[in-house]
Amino acid sequence: MSKLLDIPIEQVEELIKLLPETNTPKIIPLHEELSSDVNFCFQNVKKQVNNFGGAQIFGWKIWKHSFMIEAEFHSIWRNTSNELIDITPQADNSKQILFVTDNKTKYDGKQIDNIRLRTIDNKLADDYIELAKVKYSLLNKDERAKQNGLVQLEGKEAKVYSVINEMMVFINEMLKQNYTRNSQCFCGLNRKYKHCHGKDLLQNLKNFINN
Repeated sequence: MSKLLDIPIEQVEELIKLLPETNTPKIIPLHEELSSDVNFCFQNVKKQVNNFGGAQIFGWKIWKHSFMIEAEFHSIWRNTSNELIDITPQADNSKQILFVTDNKTKYDGKQIDNIRLRTIDNKLADDYIELAKVKYSLLNKDERAKQNGLVQLEGKEAKVYSVINEMMVFINEMLKQNYTRNSQCFCGLNRKYKHCHGKDLLQNLKNFINN
């Protein structure tokens, strides 16, 4: 099975179907001498274009987890020699990324949620993905969508955020042990997860975010 940065091509193709108008994925090198601030790719590339010409390219950076692959909206630089270069350092210190350009989506200052695809035959991973969506909605509710960096939450929102993070940690541990929605819930009440935390909490969290 052919792979791109250790991700099976078939999985990458399935993820790309969930994205807006995109092209063929490519492995893009990171040029360390051009590196700037972590997590600020849009600002980094805009500054690079202003200083050295070329163009800002929008698209999706793709990486894998043990149970899913994920696409993050990202920006790279196309220099005056028409080379595609990533100038934003990676949190894991990797020297290249898997990137697919997006001909439709542009960055307007608002955050854009990641796109995730389960890669294992375990629906518990879907709960993790749903929790990630709820977490994004909370962190980017209303005017927070325009904020970069750390977001401070207070009151009920802070408590909900804590619950989301705890559930994501627990589900991640369950997945590592090959547990499913039919396994005993992580809370220790001797009930199946699907009849316990997996039953109503996700919907309740969504309702809280939307109200």
